[in-house]
Amino acid sequence: MSQTHLLSDTIARIKNAQAVRKLSTVVYFSRTIEKVLNLLINAGYIKKIEVLHQRKGVNMIKVYLKYEGRARNVVISDFKVVSKPGRKVFKSYKELDKIYSGLGITVLSTSKGIISDIKAREIRVGGEVLCNIF
Repeated sequence: MSQTHLLSDTIARIKNAQAVRKLSTVVYFSRTIEKVLNLLINAGYIKKIEVLHQRKGVNMIKVYLKYEGRARNVVISDFKVVSKPGRKVFKSYKELDKIYSGLGITVLSTSKGIISDIKAREIRVGGEVLCNIF
């Protein structure tokens, strides 16, 4: 099955799983998605990921979601795609806005790899804005 935009599909699956308070969800595998999810683990938005081998050449990623407290409140309250296949958004490190006064992060695809806006400001590099997370 071909997907036109795997990041949008991944975000939709995570949002839907959190809406019904599931512990995990399965998304399509790509190296970009794996790097974005590893960035979310480092930022504390998800617990962990696990690569599942379905058959030769077909992999999926199991994403273990994170909740807070006994009421199981979601950690990711806002998750939006910025760059889409029809409209790519590029910004320099000077133009990057802080999401919710620095409480959220922006995920960028740069020449240094997929990094957060905080790291992009540190190393002074811009790139394609993939998504915003809060």
